[in-house]
Amino acid sequence: MLAVGCGGGARVRRAPIPPPAAPAPAPIPPVSDAPRPSAPEPAKLPAPELPRPTAPRAPEILGDLHEGFEARTYISTGGERLQYRLFRPPNYDPGKTYPVVVFLHGASGRGSDNLSQLTGSRSVGAGYWTAPARQARNPAFVLAPQVDPQFSDNWVRQWRLPAAGDTEPLELLVELMPQLAREFPIDNQRLYLTGYSMGGFASWIGISRHQDLFAAAIPICGGGDPTHVAESKTPVWAFHGSADRVVPVSRSREMVKALEAAGRSPRYTEYKGAGHSVWERAYEEPELETWLFSKRRE
Repeated sequence: MLAVGCGGGARVRRAPIPPPAAPAPAPIPPVSDAPRPSAPEPAKLPAPELPRPTAPRAPEILGDLHEGFEARTYISTGGERLQYRLFRPPNYDPGKTYPVVVFLHGASGRGSDNLSQLTGSRSVGAGYWTAPARQARNPAFVLAPQVDPQFSDNWVRQWRLPAAGDTEPLELLVELMPQLAREFPIDNQRLYLTGYSMGGFASWIGISRHQDLFAAAIPICGGGDPTHVAESKTPVWAFHGSADRVVPVSRSREMVKALEAAGRSPRYTEYKGAGHSVWERAYEEPELETWLFSKRRE
């Protein structure tokens, strides 16, 4: 208390009592340490990848960015929209069935133009699978959907399936697949999923949520929920750079470790000293094409 003199007496003025400090928020454990959530857990997704200049790719490595890709739009029963590009194998026989390679772009592919998913990060992604020599050996449809920031910043917003009425771009993609199978001669036992950075996360989450849908997956510099992916039986070949500063290499390591602990046999390639943009090296792995197209969902 403070005593202040005033004439012949004294009055007492109490010092103000500061309000109690707000409790500090509890620290959020890393995904690898978090218990299995009873409610959907928000997904921690990477910052945008940092594209770097590259030399022109040979036709064997990278197909034409636009040739053969038709711009299309899927509207769900709830009115949600997913724009995508679809490549049809040249001169395909309607009497046969063909696999589908689903390519999920990174952050640089987001937009509302239905084009950036083909041109972001120097386009080493969807175009790889449309190269003429590759299509001659393994003809396949190539599906390249696009995340529109007007509706969602990422493929997903949480590790587990969203609540009713909260349809994410990844789930719109899953809804789209049966529609395409009714329209085109698609082999539903050979649906392949791949993507890098933001798309690498979505690839891991896709095989975690939909464990019996995809015949194989190639997640590149991504991550996910290791407590959930262990339930997936989808064959995986994952890639990461050991010096990645955008998505720590630990994110892929813990996913691979979870699969191994569950008795799976994932393939994992880690490029020593490499940073984030390892998708070029990954897609150029000599055995990758043969490995992917040899997989069939049981």
